[in-house]
Amino acid sequence: MADTSAQVTPFEASGGTRLIERLAAIVGARHVVTGETDLSAQTANVLHGVKGLPLCLVYPADVGEVSAVVRACADAGMPMVPMGGNTGLAGGTRPWPAGQCVMIGLKRMNRILDVSSEGGTMTVQAGCILADVQAEALRHDRLFPLSLGAEGSCQIGGNIATNAGGVNALRYGVMRDLVFGLQIVLPDGSVLDLNRSLRKDNAGYDLKHLFIGSGGTLGIITAAVLRLFPKPRAHMTAMTALRDADAAIEMLGRLSSRFGESLTSLELIDALTIQLVGRHLPSIAMPYATEGDWHLLIELSGRDETELAAGLEELLGGAFEDGVIADASIATSIAQSRNIWALRHATAEVAKHLGPRFANDASVPVGAQPAFLAEVRRRVAAWPEAMLTVYGHVGDGNLHLLVGFPGRSADDPAIPELRRAVEAAVTATIVAFNGSVTAEHGIGFNYLQKLIDSRNAAEIAVMQQLRRSIDPRNLMNPGKVVPT
Repeated sequence: MADTSAQVTPFEASGGTRLIERLAAIVGARHVVTGETDLSAQTANVLHGVKGLPLCLVYPADVGEVSAVVRACADAGMPMVPMGGNTGLAGGTRPWPAGQCVMIGLKRMNRILDVSSEGGTMTVQAGCILADVQAEALRHDRLFPLSLGAEGSCQIGGNIATNAGGVNALRYGVMRDLVFGLQIVLPDGSVLDLNRSLRKDNAGYDLKHLFIGSGGTLGIITAAVLRLFPKPRAHMTAMTALRDADAAIEMLGRLSSRFGESLTSLELIDALTIQLVGRHLPSIAMPYATEGDWHLLIELSGRDETELAAGLEELLGGAFEDGVIADASIATSIAQSRNIWALRHATAEVAKHLGPRFANDASVPVGAQPAFLAEVRRRVAAWPEAMLTVYGHVGDGNLHLLVGFPGRSADDPAIPELRRAVEAAVTATIVAFNGSVTAEHGIGFNYLQKLIDSRNAAEIAVMQQLRRSIDPRNLMNPGKVVPT
């Protein structure tokens, strides 16, 4: 008889049924999902759909249950995949290995535990929806500034695990800058409590920064102390048609010098993206008729609307006279401001009309962006059928590059090789400009090869050593963030 022992999967060898029963005893049977239909519905990523299924999906209610679930999985040698809102763009919650892992969802842990207006902090559980955190801050006359397209469904734990950026990073920083404290369940089930609301703490290593941006590979974030800011009293939104890409950097300099920290967002959008919005979402109107290769969205916030408006009008007038911009429109109502922002937020929606497409979340030195974009365009032109669209946060050097092949279908057998070739060309350009292959999406599962291609061996080796020191059995979100 043939030896079949090598074909026994880990969960079969450790007793998958017994583990599910143990997990049900911890969280309650109705909070353990096992059926294929339910698992498909509840683990599907908003962008990538279903990429394999776990053994089961568990929803703990508090940190004690998370700890017990993790300990049970560790005892069984079962890999674990933390899951927030499942809105990530890098495959960080992909069930891996498929059928041989337990997904741990945090949606039941959605309580706001404390708000201190005076201290400028909010303590939350990791399953809180970002939009709910924003709304709670406003109720206390404060601002939690993280803002991104998925804010109505993404969860704070996922935002922290991916070190999310968003449109306000120019003024307020990325998620790493918005977290004072963390509570984490480690891969063995022990709880690491770093949940302090201190603005200054120099006692040893600042361990929380190991877990921010770690993609759930070092532990499961269960709670956090977030940083709040005074609520701005005034906002101004404008859009300009630029002379060229270099003009975006010149505008950044002028705006920064004039407005300082009141410059909240500065978003670059290319002409092709604007054309796609006009063609497929005609209800979103361009604020001016001037066509141009590049357009710039400007958002200011502060205390005095009259002062902001007068300053912005004067600055844009000077930029027009100097030939830096070809046209501009300042929103004079909330509706006009929302329309301008709708143009920016529609960028991801209209990208689907590019056919099979490959996204790149590049970061390069701020002043190098025009030369970088010119080089990317030159390299992508090697594929005449390809269409390149660009939008992003020009104020912090984060550009989203989408390369699509509108004449092809997703099941075209040539697509995998096209993806490899195009992404290799873009990654090589990022490396040549001393940039990063991901500014805010994280590495997850999908960007692992890009990490290997763009970082030196010593850097990756240190990452691997850190991971092994905390998760020596490689049970916490295996196959993600760091090659193992």
